[in-house]
Amino acid sequence: CDYPDFAKLAYEKYVELNKNAFIIVLCSTGIGISISMNRFEIDCCLVHNELEVEIAVKKIKAKGISLGGNILGQELLNDL
Repeated sequence: CDYPDFAKLAYEKYVELNKNAFIIVLCSTGIGISISMNRFEIDCCLVHNELEVEIAVKKIKAKGISLGGNILGQELLNDL
């Protein structure tokens, strides 16, 4: 997929919701989509497990997280 296009769509939805949304985005590794989201100043963290999600949300106050669909197993993706 062309993740910059999807990042733009996610950002537009975020703005539409008056920046009161939490964004979860996904690409094969999570890296490209995370970089693209951060270009929109979303503070999107690439996470690999539940601890990183907790840190991103509670300590960093991230507005979104990115996940790598090919990196994380389906079971972990379902848990997150």
